[in-house]
Amino acid sequence: MIEASIRKLGFNPMNIKWVLAGHSHVDHVGGHAYIKKLTGAQVAVAAQEVSMLESGGKGQFNDDGVPGFGWEPVKADRILIAANLIQSLRLAGTHLASRQTPQSNIGGSYAKAEAERYSATS
Repeated sequence: MIEASIRKLGFNPMNIKWVLAGHSHVDHVGGHAYIKKLTGAQVAVAAQEVSMLESGGKGQFNDDGVPGFGWEPVKADRILIAANLIQSLRLAGTHLASRQTPQSNIGGSYAKAEAERYSATS
């Protein structure tokens, strides 16, 4: 369903290089393992979310055996926030800066995209 939806929008899933995880809930990261396997994309996440992401949601506050709250575990390839250090990704002239924000779990974060300007000499 994810792959078909991407294609329906006119994009090629094989062009996906990064998958960002703002926080580890099934509705946010449930497809990350699939996309990573399909495309070889790398997964980027806040340090506080690594264990939750890589465990498939085991131990989260609502992990009480309710079907559908877990996901296929996926390895984090890039840690975006560690010890309040803000790290970023630079992709095709766009700077994605990760910022930690209070959310419904420990490592909630978001990425702010800012277009960069390149001169002919840079």
